[in-house]
Amino acid sequence: MADKKVISGKLQLVVSYEDGGKQKNRSLSFSGVKADAEPAGLWSAANALAGLQKDHLDKVKETVQYEIVE
Repeated sequence: MADKKVISGKLQLVVSYEDGGKQKNRSLSFSGVKADAEPAGLWSAANALAGLQKDHLDKVKETVQYEIVE
């Protein structure tokens, strides 16, 4: 029977900033995130990281990559 195994996790912060009067977005990525991290913990970490810069935090995304094993 096949199963899936976590091989990596990534946290992505989408921030907005103004450039020449236009609103733009950029992403900041952090790898090595625990796949079983609680959403509240991820949210807290994202806000702490976003607080270290001047850009506004718009979204927080989590990506977990799995390997299908037999």
